[in-house]
This record gives sequence, C-alpha cells and structure tokens, in this order.
Amino acid sequence: MVTDFSALARQLEDLTQERGWNPTPIQAASQKQLLAGDDLLLIAPTGSGKTEAVVMPLLSNALTESWEPLCILYITPLRALNRDIDRRIADLAKAVGLNADVRHGDTTQYQRTKQARNPPHLLVTTPETCQLLLFGSRLREGLRNLKAVVIDEVHDLAASERGAQLNIALERIDELCGRRVQRIGLSATVGNPDEMAGLLSPTATVCLAPAPRPTDLEVVTELPTGEDRALSLELHVSPRGLAALRKLASKVRESAPCLIFVNSRNAAETVAQRLAKLDSNLNIGVHHGSLATETRHEMEAALQNGELHALVCTSSLELGIDVGSIKQVHQIQSPRAVDRLLQRVGRSEHILGGTSRGMLLCWETDDIAEAAVIARRAMASELEGVEWRRKPLSVVANQLVLTAIAEKIIPLESAAVLLQRATLFSEIEDEEVLEILRILDDRRLVRLVEKPRDSDPLTWPPILWEKAAQNCPDLPEKRPTTEELANITDKQREVWSNALRASLTKNLNKGWFSAGSRSRNYMLNHLSMIADETRYAVRDAVTRKALGNVDETFVLSLDSSGGEEDGTPRQFVMAGRTWEIVDADPEKSELLVSPVSNQSTAPIWAGELPPVPAEVAREVGNLRVAIADEHDWIIEEQPLDDWGAKVNAWVEQLPIQRPVSDYPLSDNSLGTLTQSVAEHLEATGSIPNARLLTIEARR
Repeated sequence: MVTDFSALARQLEDLTQERGWNPTPIQAASQKQLLAGDDLLLIAPTGSGKTEAVVMPLLSNALTESWEPLCILYITPLRALNRDIDRRIADLAKAVGLNADVRHGDTTQYQRTKQARNPPHLLVTTPETCQLLLFGSRLREGLRNLKAVVIDEVHDLAASERGAQLNIALERIDELCGRRVQRIGLSATVGNPDEMAGLLSPTATVCLAPAPRPTDLEVVTELPTGEDRALSLELHVSPRGLAALRKLASKVRESAPCLIFVNSRNAAETVAQRLAKLDSNLNIGVHHGSLATETRHEMEAALQNGELHALVCTSSLELGIDVGSIKQVHQIQSPRAVDRLLQRVGRSEHILGGTSRGMLLCWETDDIAEAAVIARRAMASELEGVEWRRKPLSVVANQLVLTAIAEKIIPLESAAVLLQRATLFSEIEDEEVLEILRILDDRRLVRLVEKPRDSDPLTWPPILWEKAAQNCPDLPEKRPTTEELANITDKQREVWSNALRASLTKNLNKGWFSAGSRSRNYMLNHLSMIADETRYAVRDAVTRKALGNVDETFVLSLDSSGGEEDGTPRQFVMAGRTWEIVDADPEKSELLVSPVSNQSTAPIWAGELPPVPAEVAREVGNLRVAIADEHDWIIEEQPLDDWGAKVNAWVEQLPIQRPVSDYPLSDNSLGTLTQSVAEHLEATGSIPNARLLTIEARR
C-alpha cells in the first residue's frame, strides 16, 4: 500500500503537494493496480475519495504514455451525477494539461459537435449516451483510442436492464478497439463484492478499503396530539402522519441543512408542501426525476448556498451528487433496502471519517418493523447482495438491432459470439439468438438472410454491393434504387446476381443480418432500456419556464378545457407549490399553469416501490416473534405436514432471532410495534414469520 502520490506522473505529484493532499485509504490501496492497468472494483464508504482514487492514476497513465484524446470513459447512472463528477474531474485534468467534458441527453448540439471534432481526454457520460458513441462516425473512430472505462455506482446499474445493456456495450467497445480495455467499477455499498467484480470483468479483483465511518440511526414514531387530529383533516394527512411531519419540522430547524428522502415523487411534493404549511419560516425544496432539469439545478444550488433548510428528494439525490455540507439525513417510512439506506444517510457529513446520521420516521407498523431491521443491518454493515437477471432477452433484441445499425452487416455465425463474451449472456445459445433475429426480421427491425444462395442478391445490403463493385467492373459502384432495378434486363440481372454471389466472403456464406427498414426509428425510441412513457411538459404560462412533467394518465382525466369534470380548474402541486392549469395542448403534449396559493395534492406518477430483499422480510418476522417472546406471550404451535416440515428444515438455515434491544427503535416506535404484535396475537394466536404463513379472512 502506497503512502504518497510519488508513483504518479510528475505533474500530478506536484499538484497533490501544492494542494496538500495525502492518499485516503482507498487511494493508497488501489493506486498500484490501477497504474498497472488491472481491472478493479473499488469499494469504500461515501466521502472516501473513490473518484480521485481512480481518476488520478488514469490521468497519470495518460500523461506518461501519451494517450490520445477520448482515452478514458467515465460512466455514471444519472445526469446529475455526470455534472457533479465533471466539475471535480475537469479541474483536476485541466491542472495537468489534459481536458475533460460531459456528454448526456441535455448536452447542446454545439457542444456535441465540438466534442466530435476535438474529443476530450476524459468523457463523462451515461450508459445511454455510451450506446450513441458507437454510432457517430467521428466519436466511434475516437473510441478506438479508449484505454479505460470507469463505471461509477456500479451496484445501481448491475441489477437493471440498463446494466445488462452496458455489459454488452463494453464488449462492443473491446471489439471496436481490437483489445481489452481496462474496466474499473466504483461503489460504496455491495454485499457480494466478488460476484460484482466478476460481472464487471472476468479478471477484475476487489479493492476493499474500509474507512472509519460510523452510522447513527434511529427509527422514530410520534404519537398524535389533539391538534394533530384536528389539523390532519385540513392537510389530508393521517393524524400519525401529521405527528411525524411535526417532529420532522422540529428536526429540520435543529439540523439544517438536511436531506429528507421519500420513496415516491408524489410523496416528495406532498411532504414538502405540508412541512411548509406546518412552519412558514422553513424554506423547503423538492428534487425528483419529474422536475425539469433547470428546476433540479436550482434546488441543488439553493441547498448548497444555504438558501434552503431542507430538500425533500427521491432516489434522484441518493447517489454521490455534491449538494454541500449536510448535517443530517431523514427518511420518511421504510427505505426498503440496506444499501439504499446507507447510500442515503451517507450524504450526511460527506467527508472521510464523518458519521452517517439519520432518522427514520415511520407511523405504520409494517414500516416501523421493516425500518428497524434495515437500520440494524445498516449499522452492522450487513448488506444484501446485488442480484441481476442473466441473459434478459429484451436486451439481446435491443443490442442486435443497434449493432446491426452500427456495424452495417454481421455474419450469422458470429451473431452470438459477442453476446456470449458478455458476463450476463455467457449462457445464451446460438439457436436462441437466431430465434430472436427471426422475430426481429418479421417486424422489419433487422434484415435476416439465413441462406444467401437462395436469396435475391439485388436486395442485399448496400455495403455488400459496394464491396463487390470494387473487384467487379460489371457492377455499378452503388446499388441502384428499387425503381432502377425494376427496369434492368434479365441478362443484366443475372450478371449482377452472379457477381454478387461470387464476391461473398467465407464468413458471410452461412448468412448474415443487417439493419431493417424500421431499425432507425427503433433506435431513436429504444436507445435506453428505461421504460418510455408519454408525458406532458408543465410550463409557467407567463414565463414559459419548464417546471417538470406529468404522466399522460393525469392529463387524460381532465376535461377539454384542462379542468375537472365539474368544470373547475385543476390544481396540483409541483416543485413545492400549487399550480392551476390554464391551458392543455395535446398536440405539443404541454400544460400551461399559473401559481395559486391554495393547498392541493400532488399528481400520481407511474412507478413501482423498490422491492424488499428476502433477508429483510424474514428478519421482520423474527423481530415480531422476538417481541412476543420478551413479553412471554404464548404463540400457538401449528402442526406441520410433510411439506411444512421440509420448509421448516430449510428455514433453520436462516439468521438467528435477535433480542429486541438490537434494533434502534425509539420508545414510541417500540410501543406501537408491540401493540400491533399483541393485537395480532390476540386475534389469531400466532405471529406470521419465515416459518409460518397466515391466511386471514374477513367476515
């Protein structure tokens, strides 16, 4: 393990001395392997300097080995994280005479053209834009200079189809470069690091450098007062929910600036408005994926500048985006997974050695139990492993179409080879790929030719015609149009067909596939594996400023004038305030709104709550049983049939039951959960858990 930066290029070593930097544990542990070009998965807590740990050795190699532009690709899952990483990396690169830039969906056409003509040494981008780089002629050519790919927050991508798509894209990049490109993954929370490293690269190893970062969590439940019960009707919140928000407002006053995480976009809008209503002196912002980019930027800047006491957010701020010094993180209801909670509370004291502090506010008993288990596991660093699907066929279809466009023509015998080199698709069979190609051909998304000798050569792809014409004077340089081909003589048709058949290379004799008539349109609409939904843009009617977007279902519930069924104007909450619809334009997919001072509700955006890992769900059952045991409540023994005995034998392998004191529950939280267990036990005589499934009937 190194103790300084002396192994780096002289320019970087001088820079670290000027700025008074010393290696953090992860920087010291990974430097030698990264300089050697090894594939590596770096795992270290939030705020430990992972970005600099990987970027400085790569910039050092770029300097000492004279790497050409576009030699380093830095991929992150979020555009906001792109901007944040770019700010940090650009300064570092510029200081040593190199350059870095960012490219994603919000990048202007001017900037894209500039990047194509003069690529930066290091490009920060998203998985989707990485796909696009494989199409543009200039950038595609620039990718041949690529030496290293960095995937930040690799755990966030691994479990999704975006990650599977990127898994194949990395193999396509290696194919384009004609060599193996160095792969580096970064994460703060991975429960199965060896498996994750194997997913990144067959030769990747894990560099784990734990830094001292305590985690301080508590599950808090507030009991409602008479005032809460009265006000809850006005604010359309349950009395227990309002009591929790009152507690939250108090905590925000004590610990500003802070982040408040919720599990949905409509919850973010609702919580922000209700907090502002409870205390008008609090400046509360909102941040989620359905707000306009400019609105999100403004919220991030306001928090950094100290203009906001708190920012209510979804997973849009879960990853390593720098929003300044955060004193404390609060979670509304269960975060549903340990890694998610650690990512969120890691935003507080975002420095090496800082303490992750968080309060989990819950009022429903299931949320209390779930949050207690997740909080205990988080403080004990018991992370669930990241799970991923093997060979998702939707991604196979997507990549076959995109590859056909980029490569022009692909021999059928090698159709599955590239896919099989990708870790997630190593088990896919040639016949499976062929079946998918037949389906795509049927939909004109690719053009599949299985038996070239039985097909009409005059309909073959233009690239084959152009290659054949180079060696055959009888053929025109470019394939004639369909109309021109219809007017040629039979003799000419025979001569051209024979010339084309004779020109086929050996690897194409067994067939090929190429782009179909609908491939381009498919690419424009399906570059991303994120499900596409029709949305309406929301704009301020006066300033025309974009505020965000709402789902089409929200708009379809309006009448022709943009109001409610009874004719009154529709009002809703967005960006923390109430707006009234003044016009709806279906052709532009746009709503024009004006601000009003009324209380209202947030739109419902389509989406799913993240799943709860099985380990957490089982421990929730254990916690309920532990509460009953500590009160000496008798749980009725249930007779087991043969199947039940087999299940019970399997369940014996589960974690042991822990004492209730292991869980960070406030007195009110424990009291509420205990009352729920007592009521359930009285009503049914049993407690549902990993060993016992209860079925309840209402009469």
